[in-house]
Amino acid sequence: MIVITIIITIDVLTISGGIMVTIASTEAKTHFGALLDTAQRTPVIIEKKGRPIAVLISEHEYAAFQQFKLKALQADLKAGIEQADQEILLDIETVFNDLTNK
Repeated sequence: MIVITIIITIDVLTISGGIMVTIASTEAKTHFGALLDTAQRTPVIIEKKGRPIAVLISEHEYAAFQQFKLKALQADLKAGIEQADQEILLDIETVFNDLTNK
């Protein structure tokens, strides 16, 4: 019987709220199945030439992120409607500056 051991080099970063794994893109390609399993438990940063290029997250985390973005947009819209009802209007330059600085 032959036993083959595969070694995957990953960096584990501690971030607020949990752990994030970092892996090189070449290793991500080679060990994609294991990468998918890991992403179910924690976000995985994929790096190319030492620079982060993507983050792989579970479908559950993605859905939660989309819900968070939707709630933030709804809150912004509600605040804008309330300001308009109070006749607090902003010029277009201020609006675009606020949008691009978020």
